[in-house]
Amino acid sequence: MTPAPMVALVLGLSAAATGQTLLFRAGDFSLSLGGAFTEAVRFEDAEVSAIHAEAGYYIFDNFSLSVRLGGLRISQIGEDATAFNAEVVARWHMLRLGPCTVYADVGGGRLWADHATRSGGTTYNCTARVGPGLTVRLADGVHLMGGVRWLHYSNGNEHGIDRNKAFDGVEYYAGLLITLGSR
Repeated sequence: MTPAPMVALVLGLSAAATGQTLLFRAGDFSLSLGGAFTEAVRFEDAEVSAIHAEAGYYIFDNFSLSVRLGGLRISQIGEDATAFNAEVVARWHMLRLGPCTVYADVGGGRLWADHATRSGGTTYNCTARVGPGLTVRLADGVHLMGGVRWLHYSNGNEHGIDRNKAFDGVEYYAGLLITLGSR
C-alpha cells in the first residue's frame, strides 16, 4: 500500500469505528471565522486578543490544510501593538462523538506589528500554535468550534538574543466552521 492510502485509512478510522458518516470528507473546502484571547504564561507583561479568518481544504477524510489570516491586539508593557498574522494550519478530526468531533491542530507562520512585540523585541516574529479543539455540528456543513492552544511567537534570534523577546501563552478560541462540498 502506498503512503497516501495508508494515511487516508488511518485518518478515516475514527468515523468507521463509530459507524457514523463523515462530517469532514476529502474534497471539502472549509471557511472559518473566530476570535481568541491569549494569557501569557512565561512573562506576565502581555495579553493577546485576536480575530481570524481561515480557508482550507480536506486533503483526506478528517484532515485539512488551511491558511489563516488574523488581526491581533497585543497589550504589553510599553506601547501596545496592532499586528497582522498569516499561518498555515493542519487539522485532524481524530474522534467523532455524535454531532461532535475532537480534533488537534498545529500551525505556524509570521506576525508583523506596528510596534515591537514585546518591548525591546522586533516588529516581526515567527508564530507557532498547537492544541486540541472540539466541533459541534449545528446544521449540515455548519459547526461551532473552540479549544485551547499553546501560542508562541519570537523572531528566532534573527537580531541576537537581546532582541528576541519571545512570548508564550495559552490561547482560548471559539468560532464558526463552514464546510462546502458535495453532500
